[in-house]
Amino acid sequence: MDRLTRGELTEASVEPTDVALLTLPDGHLPGRRRAVSRGSRIYVQAEPFTAWGVVDLSS
Repeated sequence: MDRLTRGELTEASVEPTDVALLTLPDGHLPGRRRAVSRGSRIYVQAEPFTAWGVVDLSS
C-alpha cells in the first residue's frame, strides 16, 4: 500500500488526522519496495534495492 495515515494518540485509540500517498522524490509511486519506520522517519528502499531513502514526517 502507498497510503500514509497520520494520527493523534488518545487514551483509547489513534485518531486519523491526515492521509497522503508515499511517493519518491521525483513524484512517482515507489512500486515494489521495502519500508520500515522508527519515530517520525520512514525508510524506503525501492527496486532495485540498492539505496535507502528517508522521509521525515516531523517536518
